[in-house]
Amino acid sequence: MYKDEIRAYYDANVQTEWQRMERHPVEFAINKHYIDMYIQPGMRVLDVGGGPGRYSLHLAERGCDVTLVDLSAGNVEFARNEAQRQGLRLRAEQGDACALGSLACGEFDAVLLMGPLYHLQQQAERERAAAQAFAALRDGGYVFAASINSYAGVMYYLQNDPALILDATECEYLAAIERGEAYSGCGFTQMHFMSHDALIALMCGAGFKQLHLVNS
Repeated sequence: MYKDEIRAYYDANVQTEWQRMERHPVEFAINKHYIDMYIQPGMRVLDVGGGPGRYSLHLAERGCDVTLVDLSAGNVEFARNEAQRQGLRLRAEQGDACALGSLACGEFDAVLLMGPLYHLQQQAERERAAAQAFAALRDGGYVFAASINSYAGVMYYLQNDPALILDATECEYLAAIERGEAYSGCGFTQMHFMSHDALIALMCGAGFKQLHLVNS
C-alpha cells in the first residue's frame, strides 16, 4: 500500500522535514501571514498532516488550542517532544486525513490541510480528505489547504539539474504536463501534482468558498 511507503519515508526523515521550513523561510513566512490573518489566539485548530509540527507549534505559541494528526508516528512523537521542550500545550496523534473519526466533529475553528493533498494518489481520496476537513469545522470555520503545483517538478529540474528533463524515467510526468493533466507517482516519495484550478475545484466541491490563492 502506497501510504506505507509515505509513512516509512517520513518516519525516516523527521529531522529533514522539521528543518524544511528553515531551508524555505519565505514559504513559511507567507503561509504564517495568511494563517495568522484568520486564526486568532484561543481558537481551536486541527492540523491534518501536520508533520513534525511547525505550524501546530507556531499556533500553540500564539495561544491556540491545537490538535495535530499525522500519518507518521515519528512526526507525531517529534511534535509531542518539541511541544514539551518549548513548554507548549499540544495534542498530537497518529491518523489518516481520509478517516479523522471523532475529530470530524464540527467543532474546530480552523483546519490546516497543508500536506495530505500532495500525497493522496486517488481523486476519491483527495475528495474524502477535503470532506473530512469540512466535517471537522464549525459553521464559518476556515481551511488552509496546500498542494504541489503541476509544474513544480519542471521548476526543480531547471534549478537543480536540467538534464533530468531528458531522463527517460521522467517521461510519464512530463507527458502529463504536456497534456495539461495532474500527475500521481514517484517524487521524493509517492506524490500528487495538480493545477491551481484543480485545487480550487476540489475544495469548493467539498463545500468551501475560496478567499485566497497564494503561491508560497
